[in-house]
Amino acid sequence: MSSPTLRRIKGAALTFDEVDTNFSDLALAIAGTSGVRNLLINGNPIINQRQYALGAPTTIPYQYTLDRWRVVTAGQSVSWVDSGGVRTVTAPMGGLQQVIEGNSIIAGRYTLSWTGTATAAVNGSPVSNGGSIVLPGGAPADVKFSSGSFSRAQFEPGDTVTRFEQRLYGQELSLCQRYCQTGKVYGWGYGPPVGAHRASWNSFVTTMQTLPNIEFTYMFTDNCTFGAVEGLRSSGFGIYVYPVNTGHYSIDADWLATAEI
Repeated sequence: MSSPTLRRIKGAALTFDEVDTNFSDLALAIAGTSGVRNLLINGNPIINQRQYALGAPTTIPYQYTLDRWRVVTAGQSVSWVDSGGVRTVTAPMGGLQQVIEGNSIIAGRYTLSWTGTATAAVNGSPVSNGGSIVLPGGAPADVKFSSGSFSRAQFEPGDTVTRFEQRLYGQELSLCQRYCQTGKVYGWGYGPPVGAHRASWNSFVTTMQTLPNIEFTYMFTDNCTFGAVEGLRSSGFGIYVYPVNTGHYSIDADWLATAEI
């Protein structure tokens, strides 16, 4: 009995046996059309949720700047030029690095490509533009650019450079938000000045990769004092306050949640 066939839009018939034999190639082809081939997030680094100021010196080692990208050496900075929707970043001598989550890596060969003058390394090993490296599965990998410019950075499975994967802005932002999110708290209530009162619950727009650190970048309170973050989860957090006098109270705050690797 002959194998059933699937028809390509163009070309010869493709048997199920051929699909099974070439499944890896087929999977990579599908990945390349579904926005998941490039393991670097914000490879065209236009997303900047922390509002990092161009050229601002970092104050600590491994400080995050543009989303998913951290400056390795304290005191160094990142600059960039935007043109036609493409951001060309100048990486400092000590390096601008991204750590790729181990859950995204299947054991195999990966290829790094970019446009620009920077040098690059993966897990500390130099990699040329268009060069490849073998990675174990399930372990984080860091990609670092140093001492020069880069744009449209791509780290993809296989040993072939393909066209830069331009995801929609909303898709890229959502990927970034697994590691960093910003938001606003507005909570209110009524009560006596006895004990703590939960003022609000704040859900993240996507589940973060681990329990995040919460930093408040702005806060205003009326008839209450801030208590603390409570019930912290990878899906959200609450805050409680202490009323000053019996009556209505409110809190208004901006927050930054980070769960980098």
